[in-house]
Amino acid sequence: MRTVPLIAMLMVVLSSASTSAWDLSKQAKIPDDQHATAQKAADAFHASHYDEAVTLYQAILRAHPDSLYAWSNLGVVLFMQGKSKEARDAFQHAVNLYPNDFLCLADLGMIDVQLNDLEGAIKNLTAAEKVDPNDAKIHFFLGTAYTQMERLPEAQQELKKAQELNSRKSPVEITGPML
Repeated sequence: MRTVPLIAMLMVVLSSASTSAWDLSKQAKIPDDQHATAQKAADAFHASHYDEAVTLYQAILRAHPDSLYAWSNLGVVLFMQGKSKEARDAFQHAVNLYPNDFLCLADLGMIDVQLNDLEGAIKNLTAAEKVDPNDAKIHFFLGTAYTQMERLPEAQQELKKAQELNSRKSPVEITGPML
């Protein structure tokens, strides 16, 4: 079985953001009474104070247990802490609440690849692909999962699709915005 280093996966994720699934009206919303807590959590995250960010996102979840915003951000923070299994649980909870949320499905599938749950990865990435079939990173991670399972024809097909989708983008779209 072949494995792909996590850093290689993250490089593709950072370089292949799709915009077709990004309808701002459907993004996870901060609960109205939690803007100050959400801002503190975001500030803590950006300062690499991950334990504080986790505590703040958990506080939002105590007040709003169905908050897609809090579940998805909690998953990201836990992932950054190296707590992949806990991150997976947070994203799974979000997907249970919002089964068509592209970002949570995609993140869940990518973590499944990292955790070597390849069947789970294919299930979640395929669900994400149904929401946004033009996202190159989804096809890349599907190709990665199929490669690790030694299902090479499917791997080739998905990796080719990822390459085609990336080649259609301008250099700015491929590398993302510059800060």
